[in-house]
Amino acid sequence: MEEVNRIWNQGLYENWDGYYKILPTHEDPFAISEKKDRITVSLLRKMNLSFYSQEDVGVIEVQQSYEKIEEICSQNYDRNNMQLYVVDEDGNIVYPYEDTKKTREMKRVTELFGSQQCDVIVSSKEISGIGMQHQLSNAPWKVLVFQRNKDFSGPIFRSVRWILIFGGGMLIFMILAVFFATKRIMNPIVTLRKTVENSDTGEALDFSDLKTEIDEIDLLQRAFTKMVKHIRESAELMGAMREKELELKIEVLQAQINPHFLYNSLAAISAAGMEDGSFRTQMMCVELSELLRYAGSDTGKHVDIQTELENLENYLKCMKWRYEDNLEYRIEVEGKTNVDFIPKLTFQPLAENSFAHGFSNTLPPYKIQVNCVVSENGWIFTLKDNGCGISDERLLEIQTAIDNVDFIFEESKAYTELRTENMAILNIYMRLKQEYGRKVCFTVKSKENGTEIKIEVTR
Repeated sequence: MEEVNRIWNQGLYENWDGYYKILPTHEDPFAISEKKDRITVSLLRKMNLSFYSQEDVGVIEVQQSYEKIEEICSQNYDRNNMQLYVVDEDGNIVYPYEDTKKTREMKRVTELFGSQQCDVIVSSKEISGIGMQHQLSNAPWKVLVFQRNKDFSGPIFRSVRWILIFGGGMLIFMILAVFFATKRIMNPIVTLRKTVENSDTGEALDFSDLKTEIDEIDLLQRAFTKMVKHIRESAELMGAMREKELELKIEVLQAQINPHFLYNSLAAISAAGMEDGSFRTQMMCVELSELLRYAGSDTGKHVDIQTELENLENYLKCMKWRYEDNLEYRIEVEGKTNVDFIPKLTFQPLAENSFAHGFSNTLPPYKIQVNCVVSENGWIFTLKDNGCGISDERLLEIQTAIDNVDFIFEESKAYTELRTENMAILNIYMRLKQEYGRKVCFTVKSKENGTEIKIEVTR
């Protein structure tokens, strides 16, 4: 009994107004001598004498070892210097027990927390950090979790530092990668530029030093080589054209030497025919003069279709005076013939070819049919005769020569390779091909009863 009175006098059971009370962490006053320092937490409840009497006659105490509380509180919060405290309603520290430094710190943190029930930033001269408090629902205890700013921001700063280091390394790597990739791409291009700058247009380009594994650069090299080849061929072609043009100008000048001599001679023949009373001779001289004047005029290389048809008709009239009733010809025209311009002396040589070859080995009457149709899509000229026709071998030669002209023009070969083979048909086709390109279609058909030549030009 003396021991109980001694324990009661220690003050652990004073100031008790409620039905029960939880004592803060304390030494077990009832422990036996070998466990005298055992720390415990107690739950007290008053004991009455009877149901009808409210007189307190004793106290029932249930103890829980402090080691159990320490085990629970140290499971999940002993990392990153995160500190956990448990305090009772009077501000007494339940956990941890008798840690002087932490006790002073906890008391300061508790004062700064106040009565707030949510996350707060704790800051003062002595202590600064971030903490959280929670009121237990089944006991008048609060659980406080606190971490200093240096411990809280340390991982963040370390993460930021590693991110900056990693980001800086990646940036340096990307810069180096872009540098070497650009250098790998630009070196062949620079070599290509220097090769072109140091090469003469008359020499073949040497790309032996241009070694690369980049497909696009190789394609660029091949395309550039092909382009240079075409430019060189075009330059050669232009030079050949200039030479050919100069030769033609010389030929024209030679053909125009003293043309008045021809006109004066024809005028003299016409006068002699007039004196003899030969109207036929006069008309032949007049029409022949018109043909010569048209062929030798310097009005230009192109005339409209109507003018060319008129020249063809003058030629046929002249030949009519020669063959008289043995020659029949008809010219049919449809559409506007004064719009389209064609190379001069395109139609008349075709009719001349009929007299020179078609009618040479056949008997009269000789017939020539000319049709010319002009529309929005282009124009078509057709000339038919009833001569002896063209043999299959000769027709094959003409077609082969026409195909060769197409090949030279379409493959941009040198014009010096062009040969007329003394064929008026081929001469005409060359000029039409140069004028219209692929828009012209030139066909020659021949049978035993005549030959048909057709020129078709699309717009």
